[in-house]
Amino acid sequence: MRFLTMDELVKESGISRFTLMPALQRGDLHGFQRVKRGTWRVDRPCFDAWMAGEKCEHQTAKKGKAA
Repeated sequence: MRFLTMDELVKESGISRFTLMPALQRGDLHGFQRVKRGTWRVDRPCFDAWMAGEKCEHQTAKKGKAA
């Protein structure tokens, strides 16, 4: 599985990194960093779902878990 970097997200979406970064930090756009302050990585289906205004499978799975 290939993950998209911040530069790829900006290039594909035309959305500024200053818009994408808060979405990642809030968890609106599901992504991860391998190390603290590292490069963000986003799974393609998560990005596509976010662009469509939907939640990705990772976000819907988290809501379904029992507390």
